[in-house]
Amino acid sequence: MAVKIDNHPRANPQSGIEEADLVIELRVEGITRFLTLWHESDSGYLGPNRSGRPTDGAILAGIEEPTFVLSGAQAWVQSLIRSKDVNMIKELSEGTFRISERSAPHNLYVDTNILRDIADERGYSDAPPTGPLWNFGPMSELSDPASSVTIDFGSSDVVWDWDAPTGTWLRTAYGDDGTYLDPDGEEQRVSMPVLIALYTESYTAVPPAGVSGTPLPASRVTGSGQAFVFADGQVVEGTWERESEDVWFTLLDSNGETLPVPPGKSWISLVPTHLGLTIEP
Repeated sequence: MAVKIDNHPRANPQSGIEEADLVIELRVEGITRFLTLWHESDSGYLGPNRSGRPTDGAILAGIEEPTFVLSGAQAWVQSLIRSKDVNMIKELSEGTFRISERSAPHNLYVDTNILRDIADERGYSDAPPTGPLWNFGPMSELSDPASSVTIDFGSSDVVWDWDAPTGTWLRTAYGDDGTYLDPDGEEQRVSMPVLIALYTESYTAVPPAGVSGTPLPASRVTGSGQAFVFADGQVVEGTWERESEDVWFTLLDSNGETLPVPPGKSWISLVPTHLGLTIEP
């Protein structure tokens, strides 16, 4: 299951994202949003949930018939996502709910446990991906020290600082600590043990000829590009390859060998090639 999460300043701090197995951060209009993936985990209070974009379908097509939970999208975008064999669940009275503490559209939340039941009732596939997404293993011997990485998304920078005591990278966004609300309503720092940064070309996706709708920013997630894996206070540079949307990304090191990714929860950043990232040793 995949759930789209809001990252507007008024949507922060989010809830439930720390429980996701994988988070993908990608550009939308002027800011970023998160595409969260749920396989072994669930959240009863996840949000805010927001709408889909063309890049979502292009990414999710590489995972066998996933269920995608979104608040909606332009009609042409929904048709595009469905064409990738992605099942969609949009805002419902059951499984999604709005909270009174925030104003729309930043107040829609979901319960993935209930949404899994809805997906089953609709006959959506619940088959797991074939094999692991990555070649899991310890950090490559080709890695170098890294204490911090700053990713330029255009409107603002996202910084991840290595924190040895917790063995995680700590997030800073919008000039402040990146936080989430835990089940007790307390703010906690967003942290991840593994970061993956993929350089992707930005482009403008447009509706098909004769179809109404407005163009939207998107990321090109097939082909190849520069890649970085961060873990254990180290970074290793390589490349990513993806021949078509119906397969997942392959990571290769500088020798052309498969690049291992340390096991654990991970965060993928789709880094605009024209903006890039900066690493501090």
